[in-house]
Amino acid sequence: MRSHPGGDEQTRELFRLSGLKPGSWILDMGAGSGASFHVAGSFGFRLTAVDKEPQSEKVIKGDYLDDLFEPASFDGVLSQCSFYSSGNQKKALLQAEKFLNSNGILMLSDIFDSDPLPLLAESGFRTEYIEDLTLTWRSYFLEALWREDNIPDCIKAAKGKFAYYLLICRKNLK
Repeated sequence: MRSHPGGDEQTRELFRLSGLKPGSWILDMGAGSGASFHVAGSFGFRLTAVDKEPQSEKVIKGDYLDDLFEPASFDGVLSQCSFYSSGNQKKALLQAEKFLNSNGILMLSDIFDSDPLPLLAESGFRTEYIEDLTLTWRSYFLEALWREDNIPDCIKAAKGKFAYYLLICRKNLK
């Protein structure tokens, strides 16, 4: 089963929408198997990936809620189905904002239990693109439940009513 709804095609879409140039440094927060390495390479991006339970030797073991990297170290941050399941979506967004250089780009797809725009603004981001992909997430959710194998964290964490969004956000200039 794919580790997030939309699989590699969704990752490609986030990279396309980001407007980042080849050579940009990307941090994948919650990278899991490191599948984003292949996709990032096809765009000419350089990638650093971190996960609490990495499933590949390419992925650094660590909790992105900690200060693992210097502030302003990355041009872009990618996270797919990870911030909500971290247990502290607000802190995850604040860490992404900290890790991004001025005018950096957050490429995010995740579930939210309320309108994500106020939370993103409070965390230092200006939303440039938002797409509601709740129907895609519901299909993914049902497939995971049906198969009952290797249920992804974004399914395990979901309790109650949610929407699933694909977002491109720019770090606000201070």
